[in-house]
Amino acid sequence: MQEDAVPELGNAPAPEVVSIRIREAQNEQNVEAPAGRPFAVELSGELSQGYAWTVIETPAFMSPASDGTARLAQPDAPDDQAPVLGLGGAQAFFFTATTQGSGDLVFDNRRFGGAPPAHETFRVKIIAQ
Repeated sequence: MQEDAVPELGNAPAPEVVSIRIREAQNEQNVEAPAGRPFAVELSGELSQGYAWTVIETPAFMSPASDGTARLAQPDAPDDQAPVLGLGGAQAFFFTATTQGSGDLVFDNRRFGGAPPAHETFRVKIIAQ
């Protein structure tokens, strides 16, 4: 899937240092990632409603990149404005494939504190080359 076919998440994209940006439209797809280079998974959500994305499953050949995770600015909100109830938000997760391999990267979106059931799930199969 071409990157321009995936909608933008507000005004705060992942840093330029990432090799690829995986977005919600790629749910349940295979994604190729270069081994040794950081990549981002950007997921929108309902942070102001008490929901947050959490990594549930990570392939053994991957590790969190040094950038870790970030909360992205809310769409339609000034950069200096505090989160507003009812506005969406987004989270970015940064990873590096340390070697070649393939496996599922899975996230759950659930209320803070991790209480089941998950509000929604995001899954991509990472193919590191």
